[in-house]
Amino acid sequence: KTGRKIKNGVNVGIVGKPNTGKSSLLNRLLNYDKAIVSSVAGTTRDIVEGTIDINGVRFNFKDTAGIRESDNEIEDIGISLSKRVIKESDLIVAVFDGAESMTEEDKALLEEIGDTLHITVVNKSDKEIINKVESDITVSALNNENIDKLKELMYSKAVGSVDLGKDFLTEERHYDALKRASSQLAQALGVVGNMPLDLASVDVRLAWSSLGEISGKTATETIIDEIFAKFCVGK
Repeated sequence: KTGRKIKNGVNVGIVGKPNTGKSSLLNRLLNYDKAIVSSVAGTTRDIVEGTIDINGVRFNFKDTAGIRESDNEIEDIGISLSKRVIKESDLIVAVFDGAESMTEEDKALLEEIGDTLHITVVNKSDKEIINKVESDITVSALNNENIDKLKELMYSKAVGSVDLGKDFLTEERHYDALKRASSQLAQALGVVGNMPLDLASVDVRLAWSSLGEISGKTATETIIDEIFAKFCVGK
């Protein structure tokens, strides 16, 4: 999973109720004004996207509409998109208003996120913090406080301590081949000393064939078709 994130980037959803400073936070993370910032609740109706590089890994942000009860049809569509982003993201940045007491909307958001990998951010540290939500970090999007620390936390949560200078898998097909090779070699070891070595050689050959799917030494037509299905081959 980590290899796939390194290859394709980490998809990050920025969520929260209206007026918590989600759009301001996105602008700070991107270091330019991408999203419209306003004191009017419900300004963000559509998904606003942006991308940055953190320690050599691409992070793809989606700033979403504030999640709340609404009787506005257009805003409702934006809120539905926000809930979909929660399900589709690799990492959620849940933003809470530190200058406002914990609300039922805050609690509903935490329930919506559930066990999804997330970071709880309390914004507006430039004011008195009274929100009692259990947070991972406190920031001020207004004053750019702790934004770099938030980036470090996002990298740590999503990627961990992977050494980008070493080899890692980015294809599910390779991972599957390695799992099969490991299982086949374990079977071969179980045969040694208990049965004729000819039987062990069958499992060793199968393991060699599985590893060959990665190196291309034993690629079958099915595997070749699978590889080329991912490419757009020009005329």
